[in-house]
Amino acid sequence: MQSKSIPCQLLGYQGSTNYILLDERGRVFVSNNVVFSENIKNIEPTLHNLTHQMSDRRPSQRRRVVREEDSDVENAIVLEPSPLPIASREANRSGETVLGEPTPHEPPVRDTGWNLDQEATRSSIHVATDEREVSSEETEEHAESRLPERSTRGQLPSRYILASTNFAFLATVAEQLYLVSRDIDQSEPRTFREAMQGVHGKLWWGRLKDEHGSLVENGVWTLVTLPPGRKALRGKWVFKLKRGENGQVLRYKARFVVRGFEQREGIDFNETFASVVKPMSYKMIFAIAAALDLELEQMDVKTAFLYGLVTEEIYVQQPEGFDDGSGRVCKLLKALYGLKQAPRVWYETLSTFLETLGFKPLLSDMGVFVKGHMFIAVYVDDLLLAGPSREEIVAVKQALCNKFKMMDLGPCKYYLGMSLRRDRTDRSIFLSQTTYLEKVLRDFGLDQCAPNATPVSTSKFGEPGPDYKAADKLKECRHLANPTNEHQTAVKRMFRYLKGSQNLELVYQGGLQPLLGYTDSDWAGDLETRRSTSGYVFNLGTGAISWSSKRQRTVALSSCEAEYMGQTAAAKEAVWLRGLLQELLKEYKEVPELKTTVIFGDNQGAIAMSKNPQFHTRTKHIDIQHHYCREKVNDGTVEFQYISTGRQVADGLTKALPKDRFLLFRNALGLKQRRP
Repeated sequence: MQSKSIPCQLLGYQGSTNYILLDERGRVFVSNNVVFSENIKNIEPTLHNLTHQMSDRRPSQRRRVVREEDSDVENAIVLEPSPLPIASREANRSGETVLGEPTPHEPPVRDTGWNLDQEATRSSIHVATDEREVSSEETEEHAESRLPERSTRGQLPSRYILASTNFAFLATVAEQLYLVSRDIDQSEPRTFREAMQGVHGKLWWGRLKDEHGSLVENGVWTLVTLPPGRKALRGKWVFKLKRGENGQVLRYKARFVVRGFEQREGIDFNETFASVVKPMSYKMIFAIAAALDLELEQMDVKTAFLYGLVTEEIYVQQPEGFDDGSGRVCKLLKALYGLKQAPRVWYETLSTFLETLGFKPLLSDMGVFVKGHMFIAVYVDDLLLAGPSREEIVAVKQALCNKFKMMDLGPCKYYLGMSLRRDRTDRSIFLSQTTYLEKVLRDFGLDQCAPNATPVSTSKFGEPGPDYKAADKLKECRHLANPTNEHQTAVKRMFRYLKGSQNLELVYQGGLQPLLGYTDSDWAGDLETRRSTSGYVFNLGTGAISWSSKRQRTVALSSCEAEYMGQTAAAKEAVWLRGLLQELLKEYKEVPELKTTVIFGDNQGAIAMSKNPQFHTRTKHIDIQHHYCREKVNDGTVEFQYISTGRQVADGLTKALPKDRFLLFRNALGLKQRRP
């Protein structure tokens, strides 16, 4: 028998290989045999129409997905960024699991507090590659049909049971989550047609012609006839508004991007990894620049990916709007946006040129290049230059402009989504994300919400409250595919905290001070797995440059053991930060030699274990990797010292804190309210 496929709507994910689907008959099932299609338009019914038809006719029967062990939780939702391409599943019956029908006695859905009248996200339904055509009459008939009874062909995995939800609400929230997570401006067109038909169509068309002309001028491709047996990759236009530190539109940008997900490994690409500057590295550069009063300049590379030569034989369809109708395709000579290997090709091209100028990449971070007293932090096409001499920086800028098409942005004021301002008389640098937070709140319709002083609530009793439990789950993204009302409440509280903290700034001020660390663990804080949460934070001067909050991999048998495992994680980070700091300050002779890094902890037993090499029955089972901290204590790299819990900075990274202690924690990180 020949395999057939059916059009479906992607609802979410189950694990790492399975997809939760909704077909045109209202049947929800799980399958791992999927083909995505993005060129199908106007297939009905969409998820919005279908779910409204079902909810209008059968309001008491809604679906939800929850864990069996949490079967008392109502209204769990499957939250999925639905602007992504919609899936059509090949009906491989051996690989699908049907989600059955809910019981008719489910309680009604509680009011979520969100605006359910918002338009559901627009979705394109992917039509399977089946010869059978689906007529509009047949589609409507399926849409109006009654939801099927529970299927006996497959059984739901043990961690799911049926649940109810409002799919229109899901679609609205999913779209907003998708936009914010991808940092997508809703005023930006998403398709070529939308850009041309919009109010700024002439502006976008001008950018398209400039971009296409640049591609032709740089010899990115040559038009050829597609060889037999080869497949041309598709491409699309991507539109972006370049905004300034206050959210104003600086320029319109258009890029022709290859659909890299169609590439085949070993044929169209091999290596793909490309280094970029790590967040800890550029924060350390900012702290050093504030302390030593270094110059900070910024540059942007125009069409960065077009400078690297590709070694593979790759063919791409002609860009939409510029097809000459000859049936030829573009054979790539240089890298193009969207190719999996494009970032790597560009990094190799840039690093090779910087090495000719005398710069060397750091061993600690290959995204940072150093020459004498000068640093260059590379984040794809965004370059941050720091050094004591403005003349040296200008000379390097000129060399870069002679090699690449560059945009000189002058003194750094806006870097990777962060606004930066300086007070050079006070040797201070202030980092903030006020504009970004305002955009997030506005996108979710919560820009007028009441502010809150803390992101999560604490419980007066032994068991943490719902907000804390939900926040603990969300912070590791373990329940994003199956959030409940408790998670929704927690997220709304976090938004209220963001509303009240959008004017906070991370402050680096004063002279260069020793690296200082804090480590803490919350023993058995995860009520489901009983694992502990480790947290650490490292300050360089007045501001934090590195922090982490992670659930430990194994269960700790005591609070002492949990703290000991947390000390190892902090020691590893301290070793890396020390190496990075030494490489950056190697040529600064006026800077004192780096001494032992002090890390504060609030468990004297764990501190004693890091100094005592003897084993006994209470510690002999600890994995050998966690004894790394003991080795670093013995060789003088780090030293663990005791600090009371009330002064433990890392405490806020492992558990919810009351308002007074949370404000102390925030101040210790270097977060201050911006002065008017």
